[in-house]
Amino acid sequence: MKYQGKGLATEAVTAVLNYLFFDLNKHRVTASVDPDNLKSINLLERLGMRKEAHFKKSVFINGKWKDDIIYAVLKEEWI
Repeated sequence: MKYQGKGLATEAVTAVLNYLFFDLNKHRVTASVDPDNLKSINLLERLGMRKEAHFKKSVFINGKWKDDIIYAVLKEEWI
């Protein structure tokens, strides 16, 4: 808990997106997130990713079906 709220996740995801777009020259990046993980959703939205899909009961985790949300950003939107 001592690392929460320090901006480390923002810094890490920003570095990954920069690597994917500028080093690997990717056109589009997607992220899959648990709808209950509001901190991750807020992070993705803060970084300019947009919600593109909400799949109902699409992933099987710990013995039960869970929803999955897909966020995405294009390179031209990231620049």
